[in-house]
Amino acid sequence: MKNSLAAKEAFSLTVHLEDFFNKHCPQFFKSPKIAVGVSGGADSLALAHTLSDYMSSIKGGELHCLTVDHQLRAESKDEAQFVKETVTKWGNHVAHETLNWQSSRKKTSIQEQARNARFDLMSVYCKQNSIEYLALAHHADDQIETFFIRLTAGSGPDGLACMRPITERNNLKILRPLLDVSHTDCVSYCEGRDLHWIEDSSNENESFERVRFRNSMPVLEEEGLSKERILRVIARMQETNKISSYATEKAYKDSIQNIDTKHIVFKLNDILGLPRGLTHRLLRKAMDELNPNTDYGARLLKSEELVSALFEEKEGFNKRTLGGCIFSVSKDKKSLQIDKEKTA
Repeated sequence: MKNSLAAKEAFSLTVHLEDFFNKHCPQFFKSPKIAVGVSGGADSLALAHTLSDYMSSIKGGELHCLTVDHQLRAESKDEAQFVKETVTKWGNHVAHETLNWQSSRKKTSIQEQARNARFDLMSVYCKQNSIEYLALAHHADDQIETFFIRLTAGSGPDGLACMRPITERNNLKILRPLLDVSHTDCVSYCEGRDLHWIEDSSNENESFERVRFRNSMPVLEEEGLSKERILRVIARMQETNKISSYATEKAYKDSIQNIDTKHIVFKLNDILGLPRGLTHRLLRKAMDELNPNTDYGARLLKSEELVSALFEEKEGFNKRTLGGCIFSVSKDKKSLQIDKEKTA
Protein backbone atom coordinates (compact mmCIF):
# COMPACT_ATOMS: atom_id res chain seq x y z
CA MET A 1 0.00 0.00 0.00
CA LYS A 2 2.83 2.39 0.87
CA ASN A 3 4.57 1.76 -2.47
CA SER A 4 1.43 2.47 -4.50
CA LEU A 5 0.93 5.68 -2.52
CA ALA A 6 4.53 6.63 -3.22
CA ALA A 7 4.08 6.19 -6.97
CA LYS A 8 0.86 8.19 -6.94
CA GLU A 9 2.35 11.05 -4.93
CA ALA A 10 5.56 11.19 -6.96
CA PHE A 11 3.67 11.26 -10.22
CA SER A 12 1.09 13.84 -9.15
CA LEU A 13 3.62 16.29 -7.71
CA THR A 14 5.88 16.00 -10.76
CA VAL A 15 2.98 16.61 -13.13
CA HIS A 16 1.84 19.51 -10.94
CA LEU A 17 5.30 21.07 -11.24
CA GLU A 18 5.39 20.65 -15.01
CA ASP A 19 1.93 22.25 -15.31
CA PHE A 20 3.14 25.13 -13.12
CA PHE A 21 6.10 25.89 -15.38
CA ASN A 22 4.00 25.63 -18.54
CA LYS A 23 1.38 28.00 -17.14
CA HIS A 24 3.44 30.59 -15.28
CA CYS A 25 6.90 30.70 -16.88
CA PRO A 26 7.17 28.79 -20.17
CA GLN A 27 10.30 30.80 -20.99
CA PHE A 28 12.09 28.90 -18.21
CA PHE A 29 12.90 26.05 -20.60
CA LYS A 30 15.21 28.30 -22.65
CA SER A 31 17.64 28.41 -19.72
CA PRO A 32 16.63 25.69 -17.20
CA LYS A 33 18.65 26.87 -14.21
CA ILE A 34 16.91 27.37 -10.88
CA ALA A 35 17.60 27.74 -7.17
CA VAL A 36 15.37 26.39 -4.40
CA GLY A 37 15.33 27.20 -0.70
CA VAL A 38 15.76 24.00 1.32
CA SER A 39 15.49 24.16 5.10
CA GLY A 40 15.34 20.38 5.48
CA GLY A 41 11.65 20.30 6.39
CA ALA A 42 9.23 18.00 4.55
CA ASP A 43 7.85 20.81 2.37
CA SER A 44 11.15 22.12 1.02
CA LEU A 45 12.58 18.60 0.59
CA ALA A 46 9.51 17.52 -1.38
CA LEU A 47 9.83 20.55 -3.66
CA ALA A 48 13.61 20.17 -4.07
CA HIS A 49 13.36 16.43 -4.81
CA THR A 50 10.59 16.94 -7.37
CA LEU A 51 12.61 19.73 -8.97
CA SER A 52 15.64 17.46 -9.05
CA ASP A 53 13.69 14.74 -10.87
CA TYR A 54 12.25 17.30 -13.23
CA MET A 55 15.55 19.05 -13.97
CA SER A 56 17.28 15.74 -14.64
CA SER A 57 14.82 15.17 -17.49
CA ILE A 58 15.60 18.54 -19.12
CA LYS A 59 18.72 19.01 -21.22
CA GLY A 60 21.07 21.39 -19.42
CA GLY A 61 18.90 21.39 -16.28
CA GLU A 62 20.67 22.77 -13.23
CA LEU A 63 19.38 22.91 -9.65
CA HIS A 64 20.96 24.92 -6.80
CA CYS A 65 19.72 23.97 -3.33
CA LEU A 66 20.23 26.81 -0.85
CA THR A 67 20.11 26.34 2.91
CA VAL A 68 20.25 29.39 5.15
CA ASP A 69 21.84 28.89 8.56
CA HIS A 70 20.41 31.68 10.72
CA GLN A 71 22.60 30.52 13.63
CA LEU A 72 19.66 30.93 16.00
CA ARG A 73 19.77 27.32 17.24
CA ALA A 74 22.70 25.13 18.28
CA GLU A 75 21.70 22.38 15.85
CA SER A 76 21.37 24.61 12.77
CA LYS A 77 24.86 23.87 11.43
CA ASP A 78 24.27 20.12 11.62
CA GLU A 79 20.90 20.54 9.91
CA ALA A 80 22.49 22.43 7.01
CA GLN A 81 25.06 19.62 6.67
CA PHE A 82 22.24 17.05 6.68
CA VAL A 83 20.53 18.88 3.82
CA LYS A 84 23.78 19.01 1.85
CA GLU A 85 24.38 15.28 2.28
CA THR A 86 20.79 14.53 1.27
CA VAL A 87 20.48 16.62 -1.90
CA THR A 88 23.95 15.98 -3.31
CA LYS A 89 23.05 12.29 -3.62
CA TRP A 90 20.45 13.13 -6.26
CA GLY A 91 22.83 13.65 -9.16
CA ASN A 92 25.52 15.91 -10.57
CA HIS A 93 22.90 18.39 -11.80
CA VAL A 94 22.30 19.34 -8.13
CA ALA A 95 24.54 21.78 -6.24
CA HIS A 96 24.21 22.82 -2.60
CA GLU A 97 25.27 25.95 -0.75
CA THR A 98 24.89 26.89 2.91
CA LEU A 99 24.37 30.63 3.38
CA ASN A 100 25.19 31.98 6.83
CA TRP A 101 23.36 34.89 8.46
CA GLN A 102 26.03 36.79 10.33
CA SER A 103 24.55 40.29 10.53
CA SER A 104 23.56 41.95 13.79
CA ARG A 105 19.97 41.33 14.80
CA LYS A 106 17.37 42.84 17.08
CA LYS A 107 15.85 40.94 19.98
CA THR A 108 12.29 41.42 18.69
CA SER A 109 10.58 40.24 15.48
CA ILE A 110 13.17 37.49 15.07
CA GLN A 111 11.04 35.50 12.60
CA GLU A 112 10.54 38.53 10.38
CA GLN A 113 14.26 39.39 10.50
CA ALA A 114 15.17 35.78 9.68
CA ARG A 115 12.70 35.69 6.79
CA ASN A 116 14.10 38.89 5.29
CA ALA A 117 17.69 37.74 5.78
CA ARG A 118 16.89 34.39 4.18
CA PHE A 119 15.53 36.03 1.05
CA ASP A 120 18.36 38.57 0.87
CA LEU A 121 21.05 35.88 1.11
CA MET A 122 19.40 33.68 -1.53
CA SER A 123 18.83 36.68 -3.79
CA VAL A 124 22.53 37.62 -3.66
CA TYR A 125 23.54 34.03 -4.42
CA CYS A 126 21.21 33.94 -7.43
CA LYS A 127 22.62 37.20 -8.76
CA GLN A 128 26.21 36.03 -8.33
CA ASN A 129 25.44 32.78 -10.16
CA SER A 130 23.27 34.25 -12.95
CA ILE A 131 20.14 32.43 -11.75
CA GLU A 132 16.84 34.04 -12.77
CA TYR A 133 14.47 31.76 -10.84
CA LEU A 134 14.14 31.02 -7.13
CA ALA A 135 11.60 28.43 -5.97
CA LEU A 136 10.18 28.57 -2.44
CA ALA A 137 8.16 25.84 -0.72
CA HIS A 138 5.27 27.91 0.65
CA HIS A 139 2.22 25.66 0.49
CA ALA A 140 -1.55 25.85 0.93
CA ASP A 141 -1.43 25.77 4.73
CA ASP A 142 1.09 28.64 4.74
CA GLN A 143 -1.25 30.56 2.45
CA ILE A 144 -4.16 30.12 4.85
CA GLU A 145 -2.10 31.24 7.84
CA THR A 146 -0.90 34.27 5.88
CA PHE A 147 -4.53 35.16 5.13
CA PHE A 148 -5.45 35.26 8.82
CA ILE A 149 -2.30 37.17 9.79
CA ARG A 150 -3.09 39.83 7.21
CA LEU A 151 -6.80 39.86 8.07
CA THR A 152 -6.06 40.62 11.72
CA ALA A 153 -3.58 43.32 10.61
CA GLY A 154 -6.37 45.05 8.67
CA SER A 155 -4.95 44.41 5.19
CA GLY A 156 -6.82 45.50 2.08
CA PRO A 157 -7.64 43.42 -1.03
CA ASP A 158 -4.02 43.24 -2.19
CA GLY A 159 -2.85 41.87 1.15
CA LEU A 160 -5.73 39.40 1.45
CA ALA A 161 -4.85 37.98 -1.96
CA CYS A 162 -1.79 36.63 -0.07
CA MET A 163 1.09 34.98 -1.91
CA ARG A 164 1.08 34.76 -5.70
CA PRO A 165 2.42 31.77 -7.67
CA ILE A 166 5.04 33.98 -9.31
CA THR A 167 6.37 37.42 -8.39
CA GLU A 168 9.44 39.41 -9.33
CA ARG A 169 11.84 41.29 -7.09
CA ASN A 170 15.09 42.90 -8.18
CA ASN A 171 14.96 41.01 -11.50
CA LEU A 172 14.65 37.67 -9.68
CA LYS A 173 11.53 35.61 -10.47
CA ILE A 174 10.22 34.02 -7.28
CA LEU A 175 8.20 30.85 -7.85
CA ARG A 176 5.84 29.25 -5.33
CA PRO A 177 4.66 26.05 -7.03
CA LEU A 178 3.09 24.47 -3.92
CA LEU A 179 0.45 27.08 -3.01
CA ASP A 180 -2.34 24.64 -3.79
CA VAL A 181 -0.52 21.63 -2.30
CA SER A 182 -1.02 20.82 1.40
CA HIS A 183 1.65 20.12 4.00
CA THR A 184 0.16 16.63 4.33
CA ASP A 185 0.76 16.05 0.62
CA CYS A 186 4.40 17.06 1.03
CA VAL A 187 4.83 14.69 3.98
CA SER A 188 3.23 11.85 1.97
CA TYR A 189 5.62 12.55 -0.89
CA CYS A 190 8.65 12.35 1.41
CA GLU A 191 7.38 9.18 3.07
CA GLY A 192 6.78 7.57 -0.31
CA ARG A 193 10.31 8.38 -1.48
CA ASP A 194 11.92 7.44 1.86
CA LEU A 195 13.14 11.01 2.33
CA HIS A 196 13.99 11.91 5.92
CA TRP A 197 13.25 15.45 7.01
CA ILE A 198 13.88 17.77 9.94
CA GLU A 199 11.09 18.76 12.32
CA ASP A 200 11.43 22.42 13.34
CA SER A 201 10.56 22.77 17.03
CA SER A 202 9.41 26.37 16.43
CA ASN A 203 6.43 24.96 14.53
CA GLU A 204 4.91 24.06 17.90
CA ASN A 205 5.76 27.33 19.65
CA GLU A 206 2.55 29.29 20.25
CA SER A 207 4.45 32.47 20.99
CA PHE A 208 4.48 32.80 17.20
CA GLU A 209 1.31 34.18 15.62
CA ARG A 210 1.45 31.79 12.67
CA VAL A 211 1.47 28.75 14.99
CA ARG A 212 -1.54 30.06 16.93
CA PHE A 213 -3.56 30.42 13.72
CA ARG A 214 -2.48 26.94 12.62
CA ASN A 215 -3.67 25.46 15.88
CA SER A 216 -7.00 27.29 15.66
CA MET A 217 -7.97 25.68 12.32
CA PRO A 218 -9.85 22.69 13.83
CA VAL A 219 -12.20 25.10 15.66
CA LEU A 220 -12.78 27.16 12.50
CA GLU A 221 -13.44 24.02 10.47
CA GLU A 222 -16.07 22.94 12.98
CA GLU A 223 -17.84 26.23 12.25
CA GLY A 224 -17.76 25.51 8.51
CA LEU A 225 -14.71 27.61 7.60
CA SER A 226 -12.77 24.85 5.88
CA LYS A 227 -9.35 25.21 4.30
CA GLU A 228 -10.93 24.76 0.88
CA ARG A 229 -13.29 27.70 1.48
CA ILE A 230 -10.47 29.95 2.66
CA LEU A 231 -8.41 29.08 -0.42
CA ARG A 232 -11.42 29.88 -2.62
CA VAL A 233 -11.72 33.29 -0.95
CA ILE A 234 -8.02 33.94 -1.59
CA ALA A 235 -8.41 32.89 -5.24
CA ARG A 236 -11.36 35.29 -5.60
CA MET A 237 -9.34 38.10 -4.05
CA GLN A 238 -6.54 37.44 -6.53
CA GLU A 239 -8.99 37.55 -9.44
CA THR A 240 -10.53 40.76 -8.10
CA ASN A 241 -7.07 42.27 -7.89
CA LYS A 242 -6.43 41.41 -11.54
CA ILE A 243 -9.58 43.34 -12.48
CA SER A 244 -8.57 46.26 -10.24
CA SER A 245 -5.06 46.28 -11.70
CA TYR A 246 -6.49 46.45 -15.22
CA ALA A 247 -8.68 49.42 -14.24
CA THR A 248 -5.76 51.08 -12.44
CA GLU A 249 -3.48 50.83 -15.49
CA LYS A 250 -6.10 52.47 -17.69
CA ALA A 251 -6.85 55.25 -15.19
CA TYR A 252 -3.13 55.83 -14.70
CA LYS A 253 -2.51 56.35 -18.42
CA ASP A 254 -5.62 58.48 -18.88
CA SER A 255 -4.96 60.85 -15.98
CA ILE A 256 -1.18 61.34 -16.26
CA GLN A 257 -0.19 64.86 -17.23
CA ASN A 258 3.58 64.53 -16.88
CA ILE A 259 6.00 61.88 -15.63
CA ASP A 260 9.72 61.30 -15.12
CA THR A 261 11.91 59.51 -12.56
CA LYS A 262 11.55 62.26 -9.93
CA HIS A 263 7.94 63.35 -10.17
CA ILE A 264 4.52 62.41 -11.50
CA VAL A 265 1.75 64.91 -12.27
CA PHE A 266 -1.92 63.91 -12.49
CA LYS A 267 -4.84 65.91 -13.84
CA LEU A 268 -6.65 66.66 -10.58
CA ASN A 269 -10.22 66.61 -11.91
CA ASP A 270 -9.58 63.27 -13.60
CA ILE A 271 -8.45 61.48 -10.46
CA LEU A 272 -11.19 63.10 -8.34
CA GLY A 273 -13.72 61.81 -10.87
CA LEU A 274 -12.74 58.22 -10.18
CA PRO A 275 -14.13 55.96 -7.44
CA ARG A 276 -12.14 56.65 -4.30
CA GLY A 277 -10.75 53.12 -4.15
CA LEU A 278 -9.42 53.41 -7.69
CA THR A 279 -7.76 56.75 -6.93
CA HIS A 280 -6.16 55.09 -3.93
CA ARG A 281 -4.70 52.33 -6.10
CA LEU A 282 -3.54 54.89 -8.65
CA LEU A 283 -1.62 56.94 -6.06
CA ARG A 284 -0.04 53.85 -4.52
CA LYS A 285 1.10 52.84 -8.00
CA ALA A 286 2.67 56.29 -8.41
CA MET A 287 4.55 55.88 -5.11
CA ASP A 288 5.83 52.49 -6.25
CA GLU A 289 6.94 53.98 -9.58
CA LEU A 290 8.95 56.71 -7.84
CA ASN A 291 10.44 54.35 -5.24
CA PRO A 292 10.70 51.00 -7.04
CA ASN A 293 13.25 49.42 -4.70
CA THR A 294 11.30 49.92 -1.48
CA ASP A 295 10.46 46.56 0.14
CA TYR A 296 7.38 47.90 1.92
CA GLY A 297 5.23 50.78 0.75
CA ALA A 298 3.30 53.28 2.84
CA ARG A 299 0.95 51.80 5.43
CA LEU A 300 -2.49 51.19 4.00
CA LEU A 301 -4.30 53.30 6.60
CA LYS A 302 -2.00 56.28 5.96
CA SER A 303 -2.51 56.18 2.19
CA GLU A 304 -6.28 55.86 2.69
CA GLU A 305 -6.18 58.97 4.90
CA LEU A 306 -4.26 60.84 2.21
CA VAL A 307 -6.86 59.97 -0.44
CA SER A 308 -9.70 60.97 1.91
CA ALA A 309 -8.03 64.33 2.49
CA LEU A 310 -7.62 64.83 -1.26
CA PHE A 311 -11.32 64.15 -1.91
CA GLU A 312 -12.63 66.11 1.05
CA GLU A 313 -10.30 69.11 0.93
CA LYS A 314 -9.89 69.14 -2.86
CA GLU A 315 -8.56 72.59 -3.77
CA GLY A 316 -7.65 73.26 -0.14
CA PHE A 317 -5.48 70.15 0.05
CA ASN A 318 -2.32 70.78 2.07
CA LYS A 319 1.05 69.43 1.05
CA ARG A 320 1.69 66.00 2.55
CA THR A 321 4.55 63.52 2.70
CA LEU A 322 4.03 59.76 2.51
CA GLY A 323 5.94 56.73 1.28
CA GLY A 324 9.03 58.70 0.32
CA CYS A 325 6.92 61.11 -1.76
CA ILE A 326 5.63 64.68 -1.45
CA PHE A 327 2.03 65.31 -2.57
CA SER A 328 0.92 68.85 -3.51
CA VAL A 329 -1.84 70.52 -5.52
CA SER A 330 -0.76 73.12 -8.08
CA LYS A 331 -1.58 76.84 -7.63
CA ASP A 332 -4.11 76.72 -10.47
CA LYS A 333 -5.81 73.74 -8.72
CA LYS A 334 -5.64 71.66 -11.90
CA SER A 335 -2.89 69.21 -11.03
CA LEU A 336 -1.74 66.90 -8.27
CA GLN A 337 2.04 66.63 -8.25
CA ILE A 338 3.90 63.77 -6.56
CA ASP A 339 7.61 64.38 -6.07
CA LYS A 340 10.16 61.86 -4.92
CA GLU A 341 11.64 62.96 -1.61
CA LYS A 342 15.26 63.99 -1.77
CA THR A 343 17.58 61.76 0.23
CA ALA A 344 20.71 62.93 1.98
